[in-house]
Amino acid sequence: MKINTILLAGIAVTAMTATPNSAFAKDWIDKVELTKDGVDIKEIEIASDGNSYTGIKTKDHRFALAIKVEAKSGKRIWDVTVESGDGADAFEAPDPQFWSYQPNKTTLGSGNNRTLNMQLSPTIDLDKVIWIGLISPTGLCQSNLEEKMQQGKSRASVLSQDWVVPARVSFSMNAVVTRPDLATTIPDISKPYSSESSSLVYPVSLRCLASKIATAPHSSVNTRKTGDRSKIPARTNAAPGNSAQSDREILPARPKIVRKPVKVVPRVTTPRVRTPD
Repeated sequence: MKINTILLAGIAVTAMTATPNSAFAKDWIDKVELTKDGVDIKEIEIASDGNSYTGIKTKDHRFALAIKVEAKSGKRIWDVTVESGDGADAFEAPDPQFWSYQPNKTTLGSGNNRTLNMQLSPTIDLDKVIWIGLISPTGLCQSNLEEKMQQGKSRASVLSQDWVVPARVSFSMNAVVTRPDLATTIPDISKPYSSESSSLVYPVSLRCLASKIATAPHSSVNTRKTGDRSKIPARTNAAPGNSAQSDREILPARPKIVRKPVKVVPRVTTPRVRTPD
């Protein structure tokens, strides 16, 4: 099975798997280890739309893995399977829905190798990995948003900046060891063999991206510069029990000036007569 209650947090664990046909399982394998190889600093980006996180922007990621398998002296490596999830099984066909890797016979020495020590750096489609806790990266960013809002931040303020959130991916490996005379054939559970598994919790960093949809702050009108008094919001005066009215509504109207016509009376003058001296 690929999906179970997944792993112990933060550590890689190994488990011995024995079946009735693997009577010498404890004697045929010295080591089976799947580990993280080096430091993974590349972040996985999660997009947002101004209201919530919408999905994984980064389509794939390079994972750095290291594989070690050691069979007991006189025994040979028969088969190895590495996959995302906690249930790798060398005898089971890998699920194509999830990432998996099986070294070819050449890598395994065509059944002649007693040890396998290799670095594996696959670039994996992030839709093909299993996340610890079965919570997607988008869900982890959304959980971070809700946590910040519970702490008193507004939704807009949280989505206006980037946040780095930890996440973990599940990997597992299963190795099968058998006798040299069987190691050159196709693995068969009816033949004697030993099988052992190793699981890995692989940490990655998510970058919950700030939304590109910015909310512009409301700005007041500068009426001193524009001189447009029509844009000045009217003050509100409200008396108890009455609805609010603007100043323009309650100020008395300017009285209309009526100019009466003035009757002009013609001026009568007496001509002046100048008499001789």
